Amino acid sequence: MTRLALLLSATLAFAHDGTETKPKAEDYPAHIAVGKFTMAAEYLVRSIPTQYGMFDAGDYLVIDVALFGPKDEHLQIADGQFNLRLNGKKEMIAPESPQFVAAAKTNPGWESRPRLEASGGNGAGQIGIDTANSAPRFPGDPTGNPNPPTRNPEPPDPNTTEKRPDTQEQHPPLATMIQSAALPEGDRVLPVSGLLFFHYKGKTKDIKFLELIYVGPAGKVTLKIQ
Repeated sequence: MTRLALLLSATLAFAHDGTETKPKAEDYPAHIAVGKFTMAAEYLVRSIPTQYGMFDAGDYLVIDVALFGPKDEHLQIADGQFNLRLNGKKEMIAPESPQFVAAAKTNPGWESRPRLEASGGNGAGQIGIDTANSAPRFPGDPTGNPNPPTRNPEPPDPNTTEKRPDTQEQHPPLATMIQSAALPEGDRVLPVSGLLFFHYKGKTKDIKFLELIYVGPAGKVTLKIQ
């Protein structure tokens, strides 16, 4: 089984715990009533909060969403009940599954893979091969670069377990923490909260305001969160 398949299997098996829910909906920067329930949210930009500190979310906008209701009330929750609208545009962004986000964060090639580019020449396809970084195979090799550029050390794998210098406590793999912090799905006792991840490669400074749209068993509502 490949490393990616093992990662996905592990994250699928890991239970959703969500984030630590604040005591009241009013404790969140934005909140709104929806039927007998209340939805609250906090825009975390590109940060993933965990008990071990903040982690960079890369190309994802992160929303910590919470749902409140009468005591011991249940509510069916799913990622697909939410969408994000930027700057009032008609188009909306659907949330990515935490499994996909985990795969994208721990396997950089998951979203962008190397490509071979072909060009036509004299009616025949020609594939160009970059030899700029190739060392000579033998003295005088015309296809080699006698002075290949020095490679920078590869960045550390974000999925590896590290120790915090202050506590020497090990934290779980990043994929596990992403899965754990995601909004729990299914029939849940309220209150409950967790992270939603929205893929967005643009500049966050270009976002003037955000709206979180909810359509689900509780009703339909639009919450302006920035």
